[in-house]
Amino acid sequence: MDPTIVAEIIKTAGKAATRMIQKWDGQPCNNSAQRRVDKVIKENYDKMRTNLTNKNVKILISAECGKNFQSKELREKIFPNLNFGSNLLKEQFDKEFEYRLSHLTTIGLLAKANGEYYITRLGASFIREARERKDYYELLFLGK
Repeated sequence: MDPTIVAEIIKTAGKAATRMIQKWDGQPCNNSAQRRVDKVIKENYDKMRTNLTNKNVKILISAECGKNFQSKELREKIFPNLNFGSNLLKEQFDKEFEYRLSHLTTIGLLAKANGEYYITRLGASFIREARERKDYYELLFLGK
């Protein structure tokens, strides 16, 4: 994602920025900080959407339950039937998958603590906005 977009999100967020990257606990939050997070997403959704592939969104959906996941656990949720012919292929794929997770972490939709990833309030808000707009339809509504 363009660094200027990330900077704009943070600038728009102001004081609520630290709350945005807090772990989303799976519960709806209707306080002023969450309303500000939702506003930031509404204002920046289109810019963010252009930088998120279906696989990236599938990662967010998988993390939406509020649990922490190791990289391998998320990979297995996203690609359940993936078989590698060699350890070299597995290592290469894992590096690419880690890059996806790093990208989502850089833009604040996921966070990482103690080697585990979790969805942030910003990430949960992005998924809610996608549902409202009926974007990523097959992922969000058909479970594909």
